[in-house]
Amino acid sequence: GTAPSPTVSAAACRPTTATLSPGETTRLSLVSGGIERSYLLYVPPGYNGTAPIPLALNLHGLGSSGAEQHLYSRLVPLAERERFLVASPDGINRAWLTNPGVNDITFTRDLVAEIARLTCVDEGRVYATGMSNGGFMSHRLACERAKRYAAVAPVAAYNGMAECNPELPVSIISFNG
Repeated sequence: GTAPSPTVSAAACRPTTATLSPGETTRLSLVSGGIERSYLLYVPPGYNGTAPIPLALNLHGLGSSGAEQHLYSRLVPLAERERFLVASPDGINRAWLTNPGVNDITFTRDLVAEIARLTCVDEGRVYATGMSNGGFMSHRLACERAKRYAAVAPVAAYNGMAECNPELPVSIISFNG
């Protein structure tokens, strides 16, 4: 597919903030839609924030949490080897797209912006994956925010949206069994 946006230049990058430790996962929070939201952020070893780096959003299933998905998905060892950030956010009431008055699509936009503020996200290499309810969420991101995501990888989820008209093509790989 077409890259969602231009790659960040190294000139736009600055050293990683003191709140992040390369090689470790940190619990962070941000306010989105007037609600404090939490997430885990893994930064690979040796990363200092001065060069663009890919980001993978790792969305949990219904009844799970960002912490459980962070462990369950096993993305951290891959991120360590391949050098990318992993963000595992918490859905409200352990769910995505089901809470009245909560806009999870806006939250993911705010989350990517916050992580880009803390690190140097390669804007052309932002990805979303998720398990079950998180997989439905990644499908919805592909449909509604295609400019933001280079690809999505839903697991144990299909695109249940009545309509999906992305602004531009988005790559997708889906795992079901």
